[in-house]
Amino acid sequence: MVTTNYLDFWDVFVNELAGSPAMFLAIGIAVILYIAVMARFPNAATIMIVSLFLIVLSYYIPILWPFVALGIPVFFGWQVARLIQR
Repeated sequence: MVTTNYLDFWDVFVNELAGSPAMFLAIGIAVILYIAVMARFPNAATIMIVSLFLIVLSYYIPILWPFVALGIPVFFGWQVARLIQR
């Protein structure tokens, strides 16, 4: 008997829609950036949303961990320095 898991979102979104994790990453970031541009989000909010997307995706794509671990603290440090200068 064959069973399927209909709530396996990784399989549905990545394998069925995009074809590979790298393509899903590119399509996902492009969609997030498109929505951010159309809604006129500030740059800091857009970077935070993309950062959250990368944090969630780094669980499935381990090569993203170094970029997430180094990039996000740099961004937040830059934001704190900007707030202090005001």
